[in-house]
Amino acid sequence: MGDPHPVHMWAALRPTLVQAAIDGAWETPIVLTGEEDLSDWLGEPDDLAVEVFFTTKIFLGVRLTGITAPVRTRFIRDLQTALARTGAELGDAAAFWKLPDGTSLLPGTPPQTLEVGVVNAWRSAGAVTVWRQGEPAPAPSRLSQVLRAPHPTPVAVEATYPGPVPTWIGWNVSQPVGPDRFRLDLAELDRATVAFLA
Repeated sequence: MGDPHPVHMWAALRPTLVQAAIDGAWETPIVLTGEEDLSDWLGEPDDLAVEVFFTTKIFLGVRLTGITAPVRTRFIRDLQTALARTGAELGDAAAFWKLPDGTSLLPGTPPQTLEVGVVNAWRSAGAVTVWRQGEPAPAPSRLSQVLRAPHPTPVAVEATYPGPVPTWIGWNVSQPVGPDRFRLDLAELDRATVAFLA
């Protein structure tokens, strides 16, 4: 059997979206196309995060806290250049998911937490931590009714990791239930948490 880790499970997925948020405001993300003037907003915030989506199935995230504006700019430009390459896939993440000094942003340790929330509504829908390091198993019973209701964007589980900067891997754990509506799928949540904790 192959490696169950999400980066390897979904290695052939291609990048479809790069977005950023200032101060955790994922409800109003900045879509990064490679054409924007980063100097307008990149140097100011203390809390700047970037996510790369590979279809709607999986995404990588990093919070660039404590990183200088020139290094942030280089990270985003290097990332955009790598993702624009023909054939870039999630399986190539080791080549592009790194800081400009070469520090990998891929996890080298087990996750610290598993959180369930709504993509681009993490705060407003109220994300819930279903597992912390040291706990025996994830506890889906902690999920709120809000997270179990339909949403206009997918419900995801994020595995958070320590490091020189905080990182996460998100996995869509919802199913479509109508036009532009998604509902949490507990079986998919179980599959994702098993893979993250393997």
